[in-house]
Amino acid sequence: AGGADDPPWADAVSAVIEMLVGLMDAPSEPLRTHAIALLHATVEDHSKALMASPQVRQVVCVSLVAGLLRVPALEEPAALAGALSLFRAMYVNLRGELRGQTEVVISALYLAPLEDKNSPEVVKEVVLEGLADLCALPAFLADLYVNFDCNLSSPNLFERSAKLLCKSSFPVSGVLTTSHLLSFAALCRGLDAICLRCDGAASAGADAAAHAAAEQATADKLVKRRYAAAADHFNRDVKKGLQFLQAAGLLTPPGSEAAPAAVGGGAPAPAVRCPKMLARFFRLTQSLDKRSVG
Repeated sequence: AGGADDPPWADAVSAVIEMLVGLMDAPSEPLRTHAIALLHATVEDHSKALMASPQVRQVVCVSLVAGLLRVPALEEPAALAGALSLFRAMYVNLRGELRGQTEVVISALYLAPLEDKNSPEVVKEVVLEGLADLCALPAFLADLYVNFDCNLSSPNLFERSAKLLCKSSFPVSGVLTTSHLLSFAALCRGLDAICLRCDGAASAGADAAAHAAAEQATADKLVKRRYAAAADHFNRDVKKGLQFLQAAGLLTPPGSEAAPAAVGGGAPAPAVRCPKMLARFFRLTQSLDKRSVG
């Protein structure tokens, strides 16, 4: 039942959305197609009303996303195309509510089929078309980079997507296929979107907050790269990994980088090592082989 903050229609709308989500993997193809189309229209036309209700927002962000993730198992290109189009509408209209869900959907619905060598060619073509539509959105690639590639606890979705599209664009065997062309088109649309975003920011004049956010993202990405390099050392040799962490300043708490010189002009005191910083490295570095940690 709806809570105190929910409008009177919340229960009915939640029930309808749940019913349509249940039909996304129904035995009948027409039912699946119509259910996805109705959900798409609902998100496109009524996104603000949906997000005004905590109950409905929960249904959209949890149940609907779960329904999307079940679609690839159908192995049906038409249903997959509808699901990808539905997610694009969700991203455009509900972008602020879907950060965690974006990570899951991009990984499972877009990247996994492209990385799977056993995926049918027609499925890859559908996914590439859907990914190209996302890359054409001015904010999409920037969102991936800032929210995931610059976040220690998140995977590098921007880097993974770009590398995959570059690899898929090149005909290794010498035979040019539709997938190669679609991959190249997705890259071009992504670059166009980045250029449009940069031109828009230049014409509008970026403010101090935007510059500060960009500098913070750059600093966060640098730390993440250092963590990845440290994990590579650590996976091969624990002692060398710890030495790299110390040399890179990743075991030093903020504000303790510069140790004061000893009395009488001697050597500076050793940098402070913080167990919490080491625990942070163990917890957040995804490329770290946990067997090395013990």
